Amino acid sequence: MKGGKETLLYSLKRQVTKLACSTRLYSWSLGNVAPDVVCCPDDLWPGNAEHGRWICQGAFLFDGQSIPMDGNFWEHGAQNDATYGFIHNFQWLRDLRANGGSQNRQKARELIEDWIDKHAMWDERSWHIGIIGRRIANWLIHYSYYAESADDAFQAKLINSINRQGRHLSRIMPTNGKGFDLLSAAHGLTYAGIALSGRESWLDQGLQILKKELPEQILSDGGHVSRSPHQTLRILRICFELNAALAKAGYPVPPLIQHTIDRMIPALRFFRHADKKLAIFNGTLENTESMIESVLAKADARIRIPKSLYASGFERVTHGRALMILDTGNVPPRPFDQSVHVAPLSFEFSYGRERIFVNCGAHASDPEWQSMLRATAAHNCLVMDDRNAFDIAEDGHLGRRGGNVKARRINHEDGTLIETEHHGYEPLNGLVH
Repeated sequence: MKGGKETLLYSLKRQVTKLACSTRLYSWSLGNVAPDVVCCPDDLWPGNAEHGRWICQGAFLFDGQSIPMDGNFWEHGAQNDATYGFIHNFQWLRDLRANGGSQNRQKARELIEDWIDKHAMWDERSWHIGIIGRRIANWLIHYSYYAESADDAFQAKLINSINRQGRHLSRIMPTNGKGFDLLSAAHGLTYAGIALSGRESWLDQGLQILKKELPEQILSDGGHVSRSPHQTLRILRICFELNAALAKAGYPVPPLIQHTIDRMIPALRFFRHADKKLAIFNGTLENTESMIESVLAKADARIRIPKSLYASGFERVTHGRALMILDTGNVPPRPFDQSVHVAPLSFEFSYGRERIFVNCGAHASDPEWQSMLRATAAHNCLVMDDRNAFDIAEDGHLGRRGGNVKARRINHEDGTLIETEHHGYEPLNGLVH
């Protein structure tokens, strides 16, 4: 009941925000000034030069598909949150930069200016707080690449837009955000507070939200509350980026950020097979090898991989070159259950760099595939009567909850025994697995 009330309250807040922000008066209140840029954060991660070449030729590459820049291409994928978010958060600036050259730099300016001209006023999709946060961050970390050599008119238009989006974030956070989107919004607001003169209050506000959200979302063993290895990787990247940005600007780094990094690094290592890709639990894609390597390169390589993530609910067993990762966790609380997979006691097994038993994983963009791949049958685990172990409601949250997953690990000199059970099928079938 509590989760339902919280969801209703969040929905009401979104409706109020929509009514208030969609007026010309609100747009006017965001101002039209361009503060000085005092310090831009650096980009820590590699781009894909091939993807950059495609952009220069008039198409984005996302999830193995080409998205042509024709007509009002900003609305491509409007019915698909992942595709729409990719286009509007400008993470592909990294690819243009990786490709290098003045043509790529000019293309970046053209696309940014076109976006600003078409999205000067608030709208619910392109001004979603998570997308704004990522867009501000991406615009600022690549500022020296595409903007420093641009004319004064472009720079003024760019900084004015960042200032308007930052002011909007400052007004509506944290009451209109949750989960990873709220962390992304706080990340972007913090970057704007670092980069723009006179906006130090945004830096303080962003850090306060992060200080509250990181302990709530990152569990004691370093895993994310959603129980997704992918989310663990994404938030670890944010923490590294904030650490570097604050240090570059001469601000003290909150100990919480470094402590969070120290907890999350062993958790990320925990989820890697010998092929250096992630185990594909709870919305994770395995094709993130280069990014994982880039993140772990910034960590202490001597950190040992834990055998268990008790808070997250996973066990890891190795013997020689054999590796098994077993899901022994319960369903996470709302809103973090919206992408969790219905797969109690599922496992993955590999030998050396070869994956032998794997889950089906997730789909980067297609909502129908995302829904199907959450099903119990898409995992290495017991399925009864072709039913899911838990029900998935229309809104993506879990309905009927089996819960009560139990696990006991016994380590011997010559092997490991893990005794597990779950009650997902007990309400309908009267059986405990």
